[in-house]
Amino acid sequence: MDKEYSKLSDYITLNMPHEMGKGGRRGESFSDIAIRLLEEYKELKCNEAAQETIEELEKRRDDLTKEIDALSNEIADIKSQIIKAIENYKANGEYADPKWFGSAKLAAHFRVVKLAKLQRELKNLNTQLKKARAMTYERYFINAAKELLSESQYKTLSQEAFISMSNQRGVTVSE
Repeated sequence: MDKEYSKLSDYITLNMPHEMGKGGRRGESFSDIAIRLLEEYKELKCNEAAQETIEELEKRRDDLTKEIDALSNEIADIKSQIIKAIENYKANGEYADPKWFGSAKLAAHFRVVKLAKLQRELKNLNTQLKKARAMTYERYFINAAKELLSESQYKTLSQEAFISMSNQRGVTVSE
């Protein structure tokens, strides 16, 4: 065990001398430094994963928006053709091909149904995106509080947040 601790202290002293004394307290041991760095790495990885999720959601949102626009244009084109056929009937008394007319109305209907589905999906996606951004903000807020507040202030704030959360969920917390 002493050999491992010695390897850890040598590594930190040689490769990370700038990390000594950053822990916010004097006499931070090498194991404390290692634990702090591992926690920071874990938070960094969580933030990277959250950012990747946000980017994936934004890409899907952009793709959905393009698909909705294209489908809206198709619906407008089909409805335009149907209106022209009706106007032609009113002006000349010529009916459009009944098979074509039925197919066009059915195609418009199915596209409208698909459009509604895509719009619901876009709404859900925007909700997910908003939640992901809020969680990222909360994570950054917590990190900033850890850095800027003293340990006792952070502990007090953390306890108050926990009590508030418990009260909101109907759980009683004894101090």
